[in-house]
Amino acid sequence: MRKILFTVLLCLISAMTARAAPDKKATLEAIRVIESSPKGEGIVEALQVVLQFADESPDVVMLASPEAMPWFQEKWKLKKAESEAVKALLMASYSAGVIGHQLKIGKADKNPYIGWLRVIERYEVAKDVWKFESPGIQKLIALQKEGKLEAYAAEVSAKQK
Repeated sequence: MRKILFTVLLCLISAMTARAAPDKKATLEAIRVIESSPKGEGIVEALQVVLQFADESPDVVMLASPEAMPWFQEKWKLKKAESEAVKALLMASYSAGVIGHQLKIGKADKNPYIGWLRVIERYEVAKDVWKFESPGIQKLIALQKEGKLEAYAAEVSAKQK
C-alpha cells in the first residue's frame, strides 16, 4: 500500500522534472491558489509546484505515508475520475497546509497537523459535493473533536524517520 502511495507521488514529481525548481514566492502563490479554490480550479498545476518545491527544497519536509494521508488509498463508491479528482483536491490541501506552515514558521517540520486541518476543511465540502465518506478523514475529525488530533499528529510524525 505504501508503495502505491509513493509511486503516485513520484509520478507527480517526475512530471515536474522538466520545469525549473519553484522558489518560495511561486510556492506561496501556488498555496494561495489551492486554498482559495473550493472546487479545485487550478489545483493540479499548483499542486505540482508545491510538490516540486517540497521535493527539491531542503527547507521543508512532508510526510507522505498511509498514516499521514489515510484517505489516499481508500476505495470510495465514486467513478474513477471523481475519485482521482477528490484525492488530488485532498492531497493539494494537505500539501498546502504542511508546506505553507513550514514556510510561515521558517523551519522544516514533518508534523502533519496543519495539513490535516486543511484536509478536514476541504473534506467537509467535498463529501457533500461527491457524496462519499472517507473513514481515514472521519477518524481525524473524531480525534479533532476529542481534542486529540494534535497529539496524534505528533505521534505520527515521531514514528517517521
